[in-house]
Amino acid sequence: METNPTSHIDDNPKSIKSIILDYILLPLRSAIFGFSIFLSLIILIKLVEFLFIPSSSFALDLNDFLISLIGFGLAFVYSFLDNIKSES
Repeated sequence: METNPTSHIDDNPKSIKSIILDYILLPLRSAIFGFSIFLSLIILIKLVEFLFIPSSSFALDLNDFLISLIGFGLAFVYSFLDNIKSES
């Protein structure tokens, strides 16, 4: 008995809406959450530093947002790979 290697593709057809939701919108939502968590932690750390070290100043710069992009990327990749894993 010969099996078709692509037969599993035809068993469960997914709509375009479902694909966009699973592989773009849900990972983007997680990525925005990851970005906001990283940025919130940076703001909290800078605020505590500002309150306890009198000579420090409270300011956000571009590097803080770039570091927060790490949270965006990590959360997006994790959510995307989790959706791929749940498919198989």
